[in-house]
Amino acid sequence: MAIQGLEPALARHGSFIDSASYRRVIARIAKIFSPDKIPRMVSPHDLQRLDAILLAVMCKKLAQDETAKPALRAKAQAFIDEWHKLVDNEPAPQGNGKQFDAIKDQVAELKSRMVVFLAPLI
Repeated sequence: MAIQGLEPALARHGSFIDSASYRRVIARIAKIFSPDKIPRMVSPHDLQRLDAILLAVMCKKLAQDETAKPALRAKAQAFIDEWHKLVDNEPAPQGNGKQFDAIKDQVAELKSRMVVFLAPLI
């Protein structure tokens, strides 16, 4: 077992590194730091606090990521398309609170769906 730069340490502690104790320590560390034990850095609650436009940007980045699975990219692109339909519409005429509230409700609903989609990926 030779790791570049660690040869002097291995020479001093070689017997321990080759021992069953060392393997048990490494196995224990791996168990403690397994992905299911490490909390996510960003929770769904944190995503919910973001503005809808930031979630749309996250979806756009995912849709453009060529390493992502095609199904994920397609779903992200669908969110982007829906976002563009909402924000590219003519603004509600001044004094038309009902139309503005309807758009606001649609954005809130889209935002909640984007959070559900993005939460497991982040």
